Order: sequence, then structure tokens, then C-alpha cells
Amino acid sequence: MVRVWIDEVPWGEAPAAGTKEELWEALNGHLASQGRIYRALEVDGEALEVEAFLQVTGGQELRVTSCPVRELVRESLGQAIRYLPELHKGAERVADLLEEENLREAFPVLSQLSEGTTWVLQVLGRSQVLLALPDGEIGDGELSAVRERLLAVLRDALSSLEEKKFFELAFRMREELAPTLVRLGGYLVALNNTAESVQ
Repeated sequence: MVRVWIDEVPWGEAPAAGTKEELWEALNGHLASQGRIYRALEVDGEALEVEAFLQVTGGQELRVTSCPVRELVRESLGQAIRYLPELHKGAERVADLLEEENLREAFPVLSQLSEGTTWVLQVLGRSQVLLALPDGEIGDGELSAVRERLLAVLRDALSSLEEKKFFELAFRMREELAPTLVRLGGYLVALNNTAESVQ
């Protein structure tokens, strides 16, 4: 049987037997009932990701560090808000490079821009789930339309890229993606304000 500690306190409600998946599910349920979420975990003093914990055999002691859900949401949203200006600059940079026909430098920046935009959307979506806030209750209530617009711009950009219409792609980056990222930033800020105002 694995001994479980949550925030340095022995967890007396840990299931006596069962799989690691069942233990992890019970642990998450317990944390959720406290308005908390796991932040880090260690098995026998070794830091592991959840996937590794579920795969590891043996282990005598599981130590979980948790934090309030809202704290994690505020931190994640804060990171996304600070990162958004870099995405905006990235969209402008890609447009400049494409207009200069410098494809060799444009493509890596475009790849980073795509990954960064996906990450920001994931942070936004996860934060909404954790705060239980639908699109219509954030900012002016138009988040769903902005998200759909952003995804459409990315699809259109991919189409321009595949068709090797690089000047069209530059236009999409500068005139469509960059302004949509600015709008998205307003929703990140509104969601962050909500997370900070409700304790």
C-alpha cells in the first residue's frame, strides 16, 4: 500500500487497495472537493509527471503538492497575458518576412506562432473549465465568435501556406491574425479579473 501525503499532511482517506488510476481519481476528487488541484507529485522523493506515476511500479510514498484552483488559473492566465504581445509581434514578423520573400526565416517563426496561439487557446479553455464560466459570461460575451474567428484565420493561413500564396499569408498574419489576437487578449484579461475577484 502506498502512503499518501497531501501538502505534507498524511491523507487518511486514501483507498486501501486498487489501481494507481483509482488512487489518482480518488485523490483528484478529494482535492476538487477542497477547491484545490494538484501542482506537483513525488514518488519516493522523485518528482514525476502524472503519466509517469501511473506507469511506475512499486513506490512506497506519494507526496502531492496542491494549490487552490483559482491560484493556478490566475498564474496560467497571467502567463498567457504576458505572452500575447509576443504572439502579436510574431504575426507582424512573419508578415514582414513573407513580404521580403524570406521564407527560410518566416517558416520557423510561423511554426512558433502557431504553437503559441494553440497554447494560449488551451490556457483559456482550461481556465474556463476550472472556473466554470461559459463564453457568454466573459467580457462582452462574444468570446465564442472571437475563438471561431481565430480558428478560421488559422485555417485560412494554412490554406494560403499550402497553396504557396505567401503574400496572401502575409496579409492574413498582419490584417487578420494580429487584430484577432488583440481581441483575444481582452478576454484573457476579463477572465483573469474574474478569477481574481472571486475567492
